[in-house]
Amino acid sequence: MSRQRQYENLAAGRQGRLWQADRGLAELPPNPFACECGSPGCACTWPGTPDEYDVRRGEGWLTTHPAC
Repeated sequence: MSRQRQYENLAAGRQGRLWQADRGLAELPPNPFACECGSPGCACTWPGTPDEYDVRRGEGWLTTHPAC
């Protein structure tokens, strides 16, 4: 499940960057990235830009709640 959520988050970031380039936006608004903890039923999200997500992802799986 963690890998699937990461795949979805990467796709969301890619789509955001394409939208940014198409619209000529200087920066993107926050996007709700899914928690990558892998727990079934986890619906936690983390708001951030694709660049912020890349930084968080560089630290490992994106987790958004204390139980992770």
